[in-house]
Amino acid sequence: MMSISNANIEGHFDQVGPTFIRNMVILMSICFVGYIGLWNQRRWGVLLLLLSGIPFCAYGFYVDRPILLNFLPLIAGITCFPLWPVLRKP
Repeated sequence: MMSISNANIEGHFDQVGPTFIRNMVILMSICFVGYIGLWNQRRWGVLLLLLSGIPFCAYGFYVDRPILLNFLPLIAGITCFPLWPVLRKP
């Protein structure tokens, strides 16, 4: 989310707030579980990616850093949704 090569890294942390790392770890962990479900070809993986991708994108806009990383779970959920009939039930 932030550029490590930037010399003013403290300024970035001041901009995004003190709960940035905690929120990102929570959101990225939920998305990771969704990717695991998709890898195992489960229907709940697609649903979890769709449902966790929306707040992940919104949080990127909230901290004024919307990048591709924020949109990947939502894009994965949308593009895998047509595979719903062939995915296994939980």
